[in-house]
Amino acid sequence: VMANFNDDNTNELYAVTSGTNSLTGELLTPGYFYGIEGSSNVSDITFSNFHYFNHYQGGLRQIITGDADMDGNPNLYLAGHYNEAVYDWEYVGDNPLSDSSFVEHIIFLDDTTDDFTSGTDQGKVRVAKLFSGDIDNDNQGDIVFTSAGLGSDKPHIYFLEHDGSSDLTATIVINEFLASNETCCGSEIFGSGEDFVELYNYGTAPVNIEGWGFSDSEGSIATTAPDTTIPPGGFLILWYTGETNGFPEIDAKLSSGGETVYGEDSSGTMVFSVSFDAQDEDVSYGRYPDGSDTWQQMNPTPGSTNTNLLSNDNSFYSAPEYFSLGQNYPNPFNPQTQFHYDLPKSGNIHLAIYDVLGKEVYTVLNGYQRAGKHNVLWTGINNKGLQVQSGIYFYQLTTDSEITTKKMVYTK
Repeated sequence: VMANFNDDNTNELYAVTSGTNSLTGELLTPGYFYGIEGSSNVSDITFSNFHYFNHYQGGLRQIITGDADMDGNPNLYLAGHYNEAVYDWEYVGDNPLSDSSFVEHIIFLDDTTDDFTSGTDQGKVRVAKLFSGDIDNDNQGDIVFTSAGLGSDKPHIYFLEHDGSSDLTATIVINEFLASNETCCGSEIFGSGEDFVELYNYGTAPVNIEGWGFSDSEGSIATTAPDTTIPPGGFLILWYTGETNGFPEIDAKLSSGGETVYGEDSSGTMVFSVSFDAQDEDVSYGRYPDGSDTWQQMNPTPGSTNTNLLSNDNSFYSAPEYFSLGQNYPNPFNPQTQFHYDLPKSGNIHLAIYDVLGKEVYTVLNGYQRAGKHNVLWTGINNKGLQVQSGIYFYQLTTDSEITTKKMVYTK
């Protein structure tokens, strides 16, 4: 499908692939989602120049543009097949070939999630053809698709209608929280580490949260927000200090053993309620990418874009005397492994994965890091977010004064 999301007189081309499966239905390769900027030079439009966005194990069948929520923002709708879902990529940025310019919402086809409703829950279906528009002329956006299923319980045509809501509270989400803060964050403000909850506005309009209430228990309010606006793409940090010092401090504490983060708007309507189990010390739980429906453990990033990196930084211990890079564990591994290393002094480091030809496959870390003992997880992906092939790999740690390389084996 072609689009011009940033109105620069040059179209973008977005494409999806179906993936492959065996005759028995076994999934062999996923479906991929790519994009490329148009060019007057046809030789520039080659597959190697496409930007990789994501991949889906169930394959993809359709991609269209539309604006079913009628908020003035263009959307890309990707239809799954064996994953039985519609993926709504909402454009909220300024670069149509940047992951951070989109927020992905997943509409599972046995759900009535978000603003979409269906008359009867017919179970999961396989999308064959996808359309977007105001099909019934009621000034509300619709998504209509045909199903590849031929069973009597799976009609050939499905109709999903947006409810037409203009309530902007839907664009405010809990993006990240840290419930076991020992050495991470807040000491520069409070003198010691404090638990936090990060709110994120993934929409394109500012949202005022005056009168919103927050607590650590569903249905109760500990602190109410004054006149406060979260800009589009903006973050707001709520510090759960358990003190009555005023917003954005919340008069409640998060339990590392697990509980609920609760918020409601000025009318008393619940905006979010996120329950969690026991949390690891100095490890956040958040959405990656920002505002998406995918949650994972990560390094804390309060007030900034979430990271896909998870490292257990024990640098609050006494700095080690010598530099060292340990053998990864487990080894062989599938699909993830950990790297342990000691830094006797703070400085810039570069930790990367290389194949047997010496080509860099994945950059694990590249930047400043404090002295201490460190433990970093690699999940077996490359710089495009794809799973690497089985085989021999090398990991190399470079500092201002040291370079150390070790071998590891990825098995499938």
